[in-house]
Amino acid sequence: MVTLKAAPPTGFSSTTHSSHSRLDLVARSALQRLHQSPYRGLRSVDLDVNGNTMVLTGQVRTFFLKQMAQHLLRDLNGAWEIKNNLRVA
Repeated sequence: MVTLKAAPPTGFSSTTHSSHSRLDLVARSALQRLHQSPYRGLRSVDLDVNGNTMVLTGQVRTFFLKQMAQHLLRDLNGAWEIKNNLRVA
């Protein structure tokens, strides 16, 4: 399982195990998409990657942002299930 909080970690070691490396790369790519989105509210979203499941957690201001977070991640390479646990408040 790979857990990334709002800011993506720096540095990447290519000497890690291949399955962990794959999860780490997918998690970084997904979080980068959220951070490069024109929607500032998505920059504080947390992301967990476990197996083929991405779990979005945190809080956003609108239902639209909740849906946009999911939309931005849906076409990542591979078969990913996205669990959108973002709260709207």
